[in-house]
Amino acid sequence: MAMTNPQQNVELSDPFPGIEARPLQLPDFVNVKSKNPAISFRWVNRAVGVAASTQRLDEMIFAGFVPVKPEEALIPNGKGGYVSVPPNLIKNGQIIRGDLILMKIDRAAYDGALKYNWERSIVRMHPERQLQTGKKQLATAVSQAGVPAGMARTLASKLQAFRPGSSDKTADPNFMAEEDKLPSERKED
Repeated sequence: MAMTNPQQNVELSDPFPGIEARPLQLPDFVNVKSKNPAISFRWVNRAVGVAASTQRLDEMIFAGFVPVKPEEALIPNGKGGYVSVPPNLIKNGQIIRGDLILMKIDRAAYDGALKYNWERSIVRMHPERQLQTGKKQLATAVSQAGVPAGMARTLASKLQAFRPGSSDKTADPNFMAEEDKLPSERKED
């Protein structure tokens, strides 16, 4: 098979006739699989920074993670199956890749933590929750400023937390469209 160089239009002969072109198969250490489906794996930094701080590893151990033993894991073989972890990833009876160590935890505990974080993010980002938080912060700021109770109630009725899309009026699609002018500055015909 002859190849053409598009830049020079010079025909090159195939340096490897009869050989199938394919990439080298490197170990897929990202998709390591637990032999036990009730266990979750996670890669964790062993040491970070110049001083080689083990803070993240210590936090994960405190949270319940323990190092994975090589006999507990399988690694993709690139052909749709799984094989034992190769020796180049095993150090001191642990699976280590550069500054990462493979850790394990009970799947129910890990999935519970993921769900907790998900629920917490939804609550923090939900518009109704943000409005409630804003009102509480406003009430706290008013009381800390020493505003008398009667005046605080009056203020509370006048001041409100901003909530996009909360008014009955729809957003103006032409806002700032006319020569960077506010709607009140535009000429009405």
